[in-house]
Amino acid sequence: MSRTKRVPRPIENASKRLVRKPRPWYSRPPPSKKGLYSVMKDKRPIYVGRSCDIRRRLNQHFSGSSQAIDRYLRTKSNSYLQRHIQVSWVQDKRNKCHEQSVMKGVERNQKRRLTYNKRAGDSC
Repeated sequence: MSRTKRVPRPIENASKRLVRKPRPWYSRPPPSKKGLYSVMKDKRPIYVGRSCDIRRRLNQHFSGSSQAIDRYLRTKSNSYLQRHIQVSWVQDKRNKCHEQSVMKGVERNQKRRLTYNKRAGDSC
């Protein structure tokens, strides 16, 4: 009999909080906050990432072109972004260790793969 590995409760809670409180695409967290963030389309996560400065990283996604999520967001008009795109974040000091687990938790809760995450996140 095979058993699935149980995800620790703090990580499971973080993956649920990341989806539960979507904010408009233009909202940003306080500066220099470490943690995990998600970009959502119609309140469904399409990308989960981690950063030592979430505000700076979200700004890079909406103005950059190095990652697939950046290119996707840059092609959309402001009116499209306002209607369909939301962001969410969770402060987490051990974000590097929890990224992969939170991504798996979000995918399990949504019952589908994250569209713009091209590789699995880091874990410790």
